[in-house]
Amino acid sequence: MFYPLFVTTIIPDVLRTPFDTETIGRFIIPFQFQGNDNIPWAVTESVQWDIFRPIYCLSILSDYVLWDTDARMYHVTDLLLSWVCYCLAFFLLKRQFGFLTAAIAVCLWTVHPSQCMSLLKIYGRNDRLVTLFTIAALFTYDMSFIKNEHRKLLFTLTLLFVILSTLSKDTGIFYCLLLPAWSILVKKRSIKETVKSDRMLWSGLLFLIVMFVVLRSIADFSIAIDSDGLNLGLNYFRLQSILIQMGFPLPPVWNLNPFAVCAITALAVITAVFSRKCPGAIRFGAFSFSIFIFPFPFFWIQDSFLWGFWLWISLAMAGSAVYLFDKYVKNRNIVFKLLTFSVLIIVLSISAVWSIRVTRRISAPMIEMHEIAMYAVSSEEGPVYSEENIFSRFPGWAHRMNHGPVEERMKFSLYIVHMIRVETGIFASTMNSPFIRENW
Repeated sequence: MFYPLFVTTIIPDVLRTPFDTETIGRFIIPFQFQGNDNIPWAVTESVQWDIFRPIYCLSILSDYVLWDTDARMYHVTDLLLSWVCYCLAFFLLKRQFGFLTAAIAVCLWTVHPSQCMSLLKIYGRNDRLVTLFTIAALFTYDMSFIKNEHRKLLFTLTLLFVILSTLSKDTGIFYCLLLPAWSILVKKRSIKETVKSDRMLWSGLLFLIVMFVVLRSIADFSIAIDSDGLNLGLNYFRLQSILIQMGFPLPPVWNLNPFAVCAITALAVITAVFSRKCPGAIRFGAFSFSIFIFPFPFFWIQDSFLWGFWLWISLAMAGSAVYLFDKYVKNRNIVFKLLTFSVLIIVLSISAVWSIRVTRRISAPMIEMHEIAMYAVSSEEGPVYSEENIFSRFPGWAHRMNHGPVEERMKFSLYIVHMIRVETGIFASTMNSPFIRENW
């Protein structure tokens, strides 16, 4: 019950946040005004960007069919998907690493700002879905070690979850590397034993990987799955370090060297993975983190990416905490145990406060632009709304729209107009703005 209580009491602004610019422009407008609220369109919508994510797109269509343009219910769907993912991860980790490690790892994951970064913008759902199906694949694979008589069925389910993961976000095909890692790092099986025992599963995964490459080639998709080009060289280190630093409460003024951040991260991961003395939770958490950022060169950097791989960082941290507790605290008196518990509460509290700040920073401008659109609709007769009248009540945005970069002003203008169109149900609705007339 921790997760729903955390969201509703600590970051309730999630449910007030309107559609993000990508969701409203990419899905809601086509659904509402262009007659694209159908399965064939949703299945192929992502192809125009050289990606194929029908599960993600169909999930948005399902929300639209159920809730129309009520953004709050889309967030509720994401909350439920997150909850299922957290519970599945907890039971998977508990089965192998014990209750304490699983509880700490999932709680750390839950309170981290990656939670609100992903929830506030509906496009974070593709990271949620790919992680959910990846954990489901690990769950069924882990069950195959226990139920020998159902191994073929469990392998089939594992392959199905890998397919669903890949159809949610292309990175899912990379994450299947977690399966052999689970066998070797967690179950302590040799590479030879892993290959021999699970030959059916590996044959199926190899087939899926080959099909992934072949089908992308036939479709003439770019090798850069979701980016203008490969993020290599200096750009790789710069963006990679941004992604890593985003997950830790480091002051922006520190301006850490990208090479140093990537080098320290790589050294820590390699040390944890190849040190046989490390507990399995640390080794697998570190390896999984590296796999979750492995396909990074093919993608844009988005804050929603943090949601997926922060689970594995949390697992490595939880494994370290429990290892230190067992070695230095468990057999000490009650004072040391209370101090340890207090440290854990402080860490979770700091993360919760950090999440509140991130939520307000991201949601506040989105909520205010939604208020601008609602004020326009309530104060004037459309379909053309006076920009002067609208911004007379929101002087801060008037200044931003008049003096900001052209690209940013275009994005904000289009966002507000889209929200006015969704609210009125009239596609002809727009703002009477000299900037819009000159630039659209």
